[in-house]
Amino acid sequence: MEDHEYRDLMRGELQRARRNQGKKSSVPGSVVISMVLLRAGGTVIIMNKEQILERFQEMDAVAGRAMKLFESTGKSVPLSDVPKVREIVETLKVKLRAEYIRVGHIQNRKNLSKLEIDFYQPAINDALRNGELRRINPGTIPDHKWYGALYDVRSYIERWSFELKKIR
Repeated sequence: MEDHEYRDLMRGELQRARRNQGKKSSVPGSVVISMVLLRAGGTVIIMNKEQILERFQEMDAVAGRAMKLFESTGKSVPLSDVPKVREIVETLKVKLRAEYIRVGHIQNRKNLSKLEIDFYQPAINDALRNGELRRINPGTIPDHKWYGALYDVRSYIERWSFELKKIR
């Protein structure tokens, strides 16, 4: 991913954080506080538990939307849905790559919350690096490997989300 692509993605995240600043979350009694630190190297967004869970839900929903387009066997996609699946998978890969760079960059790690280091960073690492998603070529026809890669993403996100929910 080029630096300008990363900056564009992070600019969108900064705008999102500004919109959400001070808003109440869906979890009763908690207030979502978005702290945005501007650094020369880019934008760092420090997330709390609710924000991390929200990101997990978003990623899970994107992967789930792509999986629903596969036929019931999970082995193929109707030809009319191939462009949709390609677009969804490419979007998911770009988002995961951007987050992987953001939370994995040595300079940014010192600005992450403990929850991000303990739960969010490993989840992103698992979903992108340990799963099969990184091996998916968007130029190929979606098949069982694509379905398996999406399943991996959802499994990793669900696992880390479950672990994070245990924390009070």
